[in-house]
Amino acid sequence: MNENTECRYGMLTTSQILDVIIESQGLKKSANGYECKINLYKCNLNVKQVYNLIEFGIDSTMSRLHPLISINAPISTCEEIYKYDEEYFNVEQKNLLDMIPDYIKETYGDEFSIVTFSILHEVGHWEYFCKMNYTPIEYGEKEKIRRKEVYGNNWEEDKMAKEYRNIESEKVADKYALNRLEETLKNIVNKYFN
Repeated sequence: MNENTECRYGMLTTSQILDVIIESQGLKKSANGYECKINLYKCNLNVKQVYNLIEFGIDSTMSRLHPLISINAPISTCEEIYKYDEEYFNVEQKNLLDMIPDYIKETYGDEFSIVTFSILHEVGHWEYFCKMNYTPIEYGEKEKIRRKEVYGNNWEEDKMAKEYRNIESEKVADKYALNRLEETLKNIVNKYFN
C-alpha cells in the first residue's frame, strides 16, 4: 500500500463506515424485541477521556426493563482514532492489529482496517446478544462475571489483554468481525472512492 492511499483511507469517518455496515447488514431486532441503536458522539481525542472509544453498551440508567442498547463510536476519522489508541491503549491496539491478516492491512492500511474491525466487532456483540436471546439484564450479569475473572487477576497488561480476548462474547465478536472485514472494507472503498 502506498502512503497516499493509507492517508486517503485514514480520512474515512466512523459515520461513513457505519453507513456501509448498516446499509449492507442492518441491525436486526432481537427475538424478544430489543433494538440496538447507533450512537455517534463527540469526543476530544487530544486527551484521555474515554476507555473504549468504540463499544457495545447497555445503559439501564433510564429503565432496567427497557434500557438503551447501542453501539457507540466517536465522530472522528480512522486516523484520529488510531492515534488515540496508539497513545493511550497501545497493548490493546497491538493485539487487535495482530488478529487482522497482514494482506488486509497491506491493502487497506492499519488505521482503516482496525477501526472497521472494531466497529464490526461491536456489531458482533449485538449479534451474540440476539443469538443467545438474552435480556439486557442476563447479558450484563454473564459479562460481569467473566470480565471480573479477567480483571480481578494481577496479570501483566499483555496477558490480561490476551485473556480478555478469550471471553466467550469477545471470541464470537472477533470471529464475526474477521469474517466480514475484507468484504466490508471493499464495500466502503467502492462507495467512497470508486
